[in-house]
Amino acid sequence: MIDEHPKIPNIVRAASEVSSHYYGDITRRILIIAGMLILLGIPVFIQYVPKPFITSIFTAIVFALVAGFTKPDSRTVAIITLVISMGAVTIFEWYLVETYSKFGTASTPFLLETQALALLFFFSLYYSAKTVRGMFIHRST
Repeated sequence: MIDEHPKIPNIVRAASEVSSHYYGDITRRILIIAGMLILLGIPVFIQYVPKPFITSIFTAIVFALVAGFTKPDSRTVAIITLVISMGAVTIFEWYLVETYSKFGTASTPFLLETQALALLFFFSLYYSAKTVRGMFIHRST
């Protein structure tokens, strides 16, 4: 009965095309891990965390919200994830250099966490770009 429905093959084909270029599950995990690292790091590295602290807390909340809204058919969320990833790589890497120039090796554990966050978002940027590219390739065909 289902095979006789004329739209079923198109739906199945469209879903497989999106999923072949969809990396939202990876970026979702990265956003959640990054948010957790930020929240866990605030009390440990309080002397290095930019003030006001609410900014770091709000950032972790935004990461969780975007991760929660991530789904295969949402171009808007994919683009938001791409922009967040691009901004996060830039901000975390910049803050890494700033912190090192102010505190030197005394801040090594914080530097390692900040570098880990920058690298996580570097991967998120890559996978977000692949997802967005895939969504626009299939949209134009």
